[in-house]
Amino acid sequence: MYVYIESEKGLWTAGFYDPEDNWVPDSDHFIKEEAAKRVAWLNGNKTSSVGRQKYKYLRKYLEPNQVIAQGIVSELAEEGWEMVCGTGDVFWFKKEIQ
Repeated sequence: MYVYIESEKGLWTAGFYDPEDNWVPDSDHFIKEEAAKRVAWLNGNKTSSVGRQKYKYLRKYLEPNQVIAQGIVSELAEEGWEMVCGTGDVFWFKKEIQ
């Protein structure tokens, strides 16, 4: 059975526990309700597409050097990644799944 957990502050991860009680992640969500929809879909509620994952996420640790960080963000943007949030040196990007 799929469930969701708050894997980090403000980040909800859908997944399941295998028979050895290891966590196996499926997808990450910044909105708890989106994680709940994904879990419902994974558990068989396929009556609509609300649970289908639309984005993949990337966590990037950026250098404190602003010029280097801006260069990395620009490169990611050229590859289709959009920055969704960031604090300190950790930034999250999302990219639509084709």
